[in-house]
Amino acid sequence: MWGTFTLIYTDLVAKTLSEKLDQETKSSKNILIQVLKKLDEHFGRQTEVINNQARVLDENTQSVERLSKSLQQRLDRSTTKLLNLIGLYSELAVCGVMDGKRKENLKAEIVNLINE
Repeated sequence: MWGTFTLIYTDLVAKTLSEKLDQETKSSKNILIQVLKKLDEHFGRQTEVINNQARVLDENTQSVERLSKSLQQRLDRSTTKLLNLIGLYSELAVCGVMDGKRKENLKAEIVNLINE
């Protein structure tokens, strides 16, 4: 009789332990799923922030490139203007005493170029 009782008791204990382990496993799995969801949300937000920062950097880079191009064009125009002024002053410097009309024309060109 004790043998049967021991067997029934052992089966009951094994079944109870199995159920308890199943519950704990299920609970642990649910907790793990929740943790993974939180991590996914957190990293999802970080990904969004990183993507937004990348977009802002791209926009800033484009602005800098446009500004650089504009400055380069202005520098090119200024350099061309300076070279033209040097040429006009050189011509003015070599004009003789008798080149009054040419001098006046060169002075007018110089003033116009400076005022551009």
